[in-house]
Amino acid sequence: MELEILKKELNKDQPKYSRQEIQSIFEIKTKRAVGSMNRVMFFDLIIMTMLATAMIALTFIINLQDRYFISLQILLVAGVLYLHYAIKRKVIYNQLSNNGIKNSIENILYKMNVYVNIYKGLVPIIICSIYIKTSVDIAQSFKLSNELYWGILLTTLPFGYGAYKLTCWLANRLYRPTIERLNQLNNKLFKAFK
Repeated sequence: MELEILKKELNKDQPKYSRQEIQSIFEIKTKRAVGSMNRVMFFDLIIMTMLATAMIALTFIINLQDRYFISLQILLVAGVLYLHYAIKRKVIYNQLSNNGIKNSIENILYKMNVYVNIYKGLVPIIICSIYIKTSVDIAQSFKLSNELYWGILLTTLPFGYGAYKLTCWLANRLYRPTIERLNQLNNKLFKAFK
């Protein structure tokens, strides 16, 4: 409905809104969508921090022999994930530039789609790496037999597949609504200035 009103205003001899005002309306909506995406990214970061904390606590609860080294590895992964979040947030906010709102939306959409695809691939790999490392450490700490040790490692494949499916579901649940909203804004903007 908004789009039709804006198009009518543009087609009038003396439109109620100037092209600049319409563009600023779309810019405000885009900033809201990006703000929403930022909240989702922050929520995602909180989930990752809670998981890292739980994993570190688990190493101390199980009383693993190398718990400090394992905890350091988990903290290193959490630090990399935080750095990734900070860079991603800065890159997305830098897209809201003076290059025009349409270019900004297209750049944000491109970067978010790339991010979601990397997220879907990288998070399961990190989870599987931590799972394998923890399994090896547990097997060595409790001096498990070789058969049981290999049995634990063979569970990595179904665990990895489950982690991939969960990550895809989570990524779609968290990021897809905002990406769809930006796609709609982009389409409306394209139709408004046709």
